[in-house]
Parts: sequence; structure tokens; C-alpha cells
Amino acid sequence: MMELMIAAGKAIPRLQLEHGLAVDRVYTGSFMTSLDMAGLSISVMKVDEAILQRLDAPTKAPAWPTGVDGKRPPAKIPITVPQPASTQRNE
Repeated sequence: MMELMIAAGKAIPRLQLEHGLAVDRVYTGSFMTSLDMAGLSISVMKVDEAILQRLDAPTKAPAWPTGVDGKRPPAKIPITVPQPASTQRNE
């Protein structure tokens, strides 16, 4: 699990800064597993408010991070977004 958190922590700032994407949700964990699969996968999808509401809807699915009350757990990955290179001072 720690490796997934590290990968997500590295991927999110790159998606935001290098590709200009807004990251609305981050889910880490074993949502789909494969026997003998090495490594990890990152999925990115375009969403609108309707899709976000569906992702946040109450569910009894055992591995999904939204509970039956519809509340999401607090973010587990504090993301520090570095300043773009154009605003950093040369030291």
C-alpha cells in the first residue's frame, strides 16, 4: 500500500502541473487485482458533476471508499504541489 501512496503522490502533481488536469478524486488500493501482475496502474478519467455524485453515492460495495452513509473518508494523500519552474527563484 505504501508504494501505491508514493506513486500517487508523484503522479498527481505531474498531472496538475505538466498536463493542466484538475484532480478531483484520488483512490488508492486494490480495487481490481490480477494474479501474477507486477507493478501498478493509474487510471485517469474525465468527469462532470453527475459522475462525481455517482462516485460519492452511498454503496455497500466492500472495497469502495464511500460508505453506506455517502461520506468519503478523509484524503489519505496530502499532496504538496510544487511551484512551476517559472516562479521559482534561482539560488
